[in-house]
Amino acid sequence: MAKRKSKKSKNKNNIFFGLSSLGFTIAALFILLLLVAGFLLGQLYIFVRNDKSEVEVPDLVGMDYVTAVKAAHKIKLKLFTNDNDYSNDVEKDYIIEQNPAPGAYVKEGRTVFITQSLGKRDITVPNLLGKKVDVARTELEQLELQASIPSGQYHDEAPINTIIYQSPAPGNLVAIGESIKLTYSKGASRTSFEMPTLKGMTLAAALEVLDRYDLKVSRVTRVYSPSASSEEITGQVPEESRLVKRGSEIIITLTLPIHSKKLGERDFRVVVNVPESENGIEVRIIKDDLNETKEIYRDVIKGPARIEKIIEAYGATKVSIFFDGQLIREETF
Repeated sequence: MAKRKSKKSKNKNNIFFGLSSLGFTIAALFILLLLVAGFLLGQLYIFVRNDKSEVEVPDLVGMDYVTAVKAAHKIKLKLFTNDNDYSNDVEKDYIIEQNPAPGAYVKEGRTVFITQSLGKRDITVPNLLGKKVDVARTELEQLELQASIPSGQYHDEAPINTIIYQSPAPGNLVAIGESIKLTYSKGASRTSFEMPTLKGMTLAAALEVLDRYDLKVSRVTRVYSPSASSEEITGQVPEESRLVKRGSEIIITLTLPIHSKKLGERDFRVVVNVPESENGIEVRIIKDDLNETKEIYRDVIKGPARIEKIIEAYGATKVSIFFDGQLIREETF
């Protein structure tokens, strides 16, 4: 009897174990489904969160820039000026065109590209031909126009420093602030002319004048004075009114305030070893800095010898050393 009861009990335990395994599997599947559903819902949330709403692009044409920026920002759009153009119908700084066009639907945060007006072209270009460069510039300034940096050309008939070409041509309409291209005469290419007056000018102004006359600065000598309040050219060679030719070299004396003496200036040592030579070697040392190109040493040396020179320079400097006219070394400081 005892053995029979044990067998029945064993069968009951097997049935219970089978039911328990099935329940565990179902529970595991349910949990897995919950996890998958949670993941999908999370992805959907992220997509919805990142998905930007569409807005209708407003009509910005005809608005001034400030008003247009406010209108765009109000519906979360950006504004960018990618072009400017003249217009006889739209005032200066108002919008002529836009892209995307009004009425289009775009995502929030999109950039609307606009073209702004430079205003009307209603100023008649004056006739500047034959006038001096300074006179032409003054006339343009009075009309609220700009003169481009003038360029020069040789001309066998037009007096030196007078306008021989302008663009746009006289009589054309331009807008306020528009630039006019000027070309002046450098005079005849081979004739002599009177040296212009540089005294009283700044160095920058003098260099501009010399460029118009096709003259070159060979040296600028700086003089520091306690009485000087600003830089000023106080000397020039050749003197004003002397006859010079194209390409002539000019020496300038520039007087500056004493407090600017150390700005950009420095001293350095150059050493040249001269080899032995029966007839001697002509040694030349040439300095080229921001102020001047200058020969600072020339002599015939019977070597062997050692030459040491303390060189005063301004800004970036190149020193060239020649033996009998042949360049043997360049040094930069």
